[in-house]
Amino acid sequence: MQVLNLMAQTSAATQVQTQPPMLVPPTQQVMSMDPTALVAHTPAVYVKQVKQLAEAFGWQVANRYEIYPLDPNTSEVSGAQILHARERPGNVCHRQFCGPCRANITDIYLAGDPNQVLATYEKTQGL
Repeated sequence: MQVLNLMAQTSAATQVQTQPPMLVPPTQQVMSMDPTALVAHTPAVYVKQVKQLAEAFGWQVANRYEIYPLDPNTSEVSGAQILHARERPGNVCHRQFCGPCRANITDIYLAGDPNQVLATYEKTQGL
């Protein structure tokens, strides 16, 4: 009798194991980390200006920058882009003729989310 019960339990366990796995549709993971915490835990950053076609012809346009984490030990980029910075459009004459002396306002965003401004940098006129 015990042998029959053991055989029945073994065959039931075998049936469960041989059934195909249930397919579950993939879900998208949402990043819930606070953006300021992301920046606070980055010891150094590398800022790269995004060149635009008009600049090749000598015309100054609102600058854009990509910001990457930087490994302070090796001075190399250590990950994907984390922030994006973009100057607000301003006076064309000031941009063309005043160069680095001009005033400007630059907004800093999370990479991939241009709608969430993390910070704004305002530079007054002068070096």
